[in-house]
Amino acid sequence: AALTEVKGATEDITLWIPNTRELTQQRGLTLISRYHQFGTSIARDQQQYELAIAHADRAIAAAQEAHKIKPDSDLMAIAFRRRGLTSFQQENTRIDQDGNYADVIAFVDAALSYAQSATPHINGFICVEWGLIHAYTAKSEKEKTAVRRRLADGYGYISECREEDDLNFVQYNTGSYYLKCAEALIALGDYSEALGQLELAEECTPLTFPRRFAYIDAL
Repeated sequence: AALTEVKGATEDITLWIPNTRELTQQRGLTLISRYHQFGTSIARDQQQYELAIAHADRAIAAAQEAHKIKPDSDLMAIAFRRRGLTSFQQENTRIDQDGNYADVIAFVDAALSYAQSATPHINGFICVEWGLIHAYTAKSEKEKTAVRRRLADGYGYISECREEDDLNFVQYNTGSYYLKCAEALIALGDYSEALGQLELAEECTPLTFPRRFAYIDAL
């Protein structure tokens, strides 16, 4: 039902956009991108990865059109990140072959390029996501050091984050930081340090976040 609503809403907005002023067009395209990002999340949670990717690609396309009218680095960064996350989760669920993270890396790198000029909220969030994704492919000490540096950069932005900046619903905070950091460290093989991060994540997570506690236990 929710995916049907996404389809209907984006089609309706697409119809009236051409007859509006440029700034209104930009807002409409931004809304279309966010609707498709919502569709991406729903389809991804249902493990309908091809459908999720289709929504994510449309989200990027709409974000790019909106960005041409009025630059919005937050929207661009989060659209590319959600596309990368979808492929990342798809690769992690393959049981017949090793994951191929080439596309994932390309999307998260694009997200980081826009995050550099985004709000601290998005910049910090994307830094951590970049570190997490690259932790799965890092082989050399140089690559592993780059991951740790990016994770540290992400932590530095937490104090600058404001809830009113979270227009893209990323919920970046201390608890989510420690959790992502722990997952990245596990991927790097730093298990003892990862355990410390998991303990911090548990301490910082409100009791009203049962899914996050379940994820902490799974790691």
